[in-house]
Amino acid sequence: MRADAALADRRSSIRAAAKGWQGAGAIDETTYRAVVSAYPDDRVRLSLGLRILAGIAALVGGAAVAVLLGLVFQPNAWITVFLLGLAAAFTAATEIQVGRLRRAQAGAEYASALLAATAAGVSWVSLVDIDSRFVAGAGFALVFALAAWRWGFALLAGVASACLLLALSGERIGRGAFLLLGIAALPVVLRSSRSPRWPPAHRRCVAVAGLVLLAGAYLATNAYAVDHRWIDWLRTTDSTTPGAWSRLAATAGTILLPPLILAVGARRRDRTLLAAGTLFAAASLLTLRHYHPIGPWWLVLIVGGTSCLALAVVLRRWLDAGPGREQFGFTAEPAFAARRLVGTAEVAVTLAAMAPGPATVPEAPFEGGGGRSGGGGATGGT
Repeated sequence: MRADAALADRRSSIRAAAKGWQGAGAIDETTYRAVVSAYPDDRVRLSLGLRILAGIAALVGGAAVAVLLGLVFQPNAWITVFLLGLAAAFTAATEIQVGRLRRAQAGAEYASALLAATAAGVSWVSLVDIDSRFVAGAGFALVFALAAWRWGFALLAGVASACLLLALSGERIGRGAFLLLGIAALPVVLRSSRSPRWPPAHRRCVAVAGLVLLAGAYLATNAYAVDHRWIDWLRTTDSTTPGAWSRLAATAGTILLPPLILAVGARRRDRTLLAAGTLFAAASLLTLRHYHPIGPWWLVLIVGGTSCLALAVVLRRWLDAGPGREQFGFTAEPAFAARRLVGTAEVAVTLAAMAPGPATVPEAPFEGGGGRSGGGGATGGT
């Protein structure tokens, strides 16, 4: 990763931490402003929505330019040289944006980096045998991993891990490799993602890559995925159904892996692993519902959501009942986390409560304007 980009990333992490301290009440406004002035932000950043729009526009535009150049020059005999030239051009564009233009979280630099890695990967495929899925996938994984290490983009690290899993899915040992990589990724996520020796961007890259590999390990042990051959779908041979021992191991993995991930995440106070374990647990419950129907889907969803809500309420009350509103070092209060979402929700509820209702028109009493009769005729009144 570039030295100037790594320094800017560290400053951004310090400012984000200071924002969380201020939101939690640990520091006041004066201290927060002092931290911001001591670690200024010299990078061009966009909000999340604009970042996504800029990234999509740059990605579509860059891909269109590459296709147009391919149609104009028609590089049939020297396709590898053409792809390497595109990779070099997109790499230069990313370096200029990250370096001279000092962009970070602006969207366009992500798109150019993605295009550069894709062009380099396709050029590698053009050099090797296209039937060798493992060699092609490993080349893509290596290219995206190098790009993630250079620019510190977690998206590229996740794509690199996914390419590695796709490369292994066509091999005979694919399911075992998925499981071994996931097991090896767990300590990497716990250690490297918190190492102070690495820039925050590299820590995020390692964390995202480890989570993708961990998801691959769960996919290798999910009973539904094993029965439907989700991993070895690229392999044309050995398409028999899994044996009894494989089926039993998949059932055990479907049941045991989610609580194991949850236990490790709770033990290490790692919110990422807790979120991953929760998603795996939900997938396991859906798998159980598929093989053992216990009612219609709408009833299962209602009961499951109500149970999760009741469990959250009970857990919150148990944590608040402890000394200092904590139990065994766990607390329900956010620790140095900005409460922007809670504040937004409070404002929304307040505005909804104070919003004026529809205007009502007061009813006027009915007054008849008919005529009066008397004598020999009638008179009308208006």
